[in-house]
Amino acid sequence: MAFEYDVCGYAQVAGSVWRDSGNWLRVQRFTVARAGTLVKITDYTNADKAGCGWRGVVYADSAGLPGALLVVSAEQIIAYPAGPAWLDSAPLSVAVAAGQVIHVGSWHAPGVAVYYGGSTGASQNDKSGPPPYSASGPPPDPFGATATTANQVNSIYATIAVEVAAAATQVIVVNDA
Repeated sequence: MAFEYDVCGYAQVAGSVWRDSGNWLRVQRFTVARAGTLVKITDYTNADKAGCGWRGVVYADSAGLPGALLVVSAEQIIAYPAGPAWLDSAPLSVAVAAGQVIHVGSWHAPGVAVYYGGSTGASQNDKSGPPPYSASGPPPDPFGATATTANQVNSIYATIAVEVAAAATQVIVVNDA
């Protein structure tokens, strides 16, 4: 069994930063290119203080808005004072279909920085003041009411493992006799 890995999201460092002072749940809408298994979420972020928790989330689409929770990662503590860096979620395993719209994002404690930029047609959904951030409890399910910010994209993406046919092996036997 062989795998290729697709990126579903925005895998570039955006130029603007928002420093959250409260509990935030942020998701970005993306479309899956090929069917596979979503194995992790990666976010470009940093912390303003020690002990800031971060969890990756994926929500199903509901008429263009985030709906039911598909998966939430275990908590990661953002390194402090390391500065901005790509942070991988704990391993995940959720099946996704080609063409499926998903909402990829993060649920984090106060003091976490979010990196974003402008992108025509992008749609970000925020939820300020969800249940207080929890290292192990569930985020809202379904997502609920949102404040939508158009034309803005976060530096966050999902990695999707796509099973592909293994390359054929050719064996050549040479007989020198």
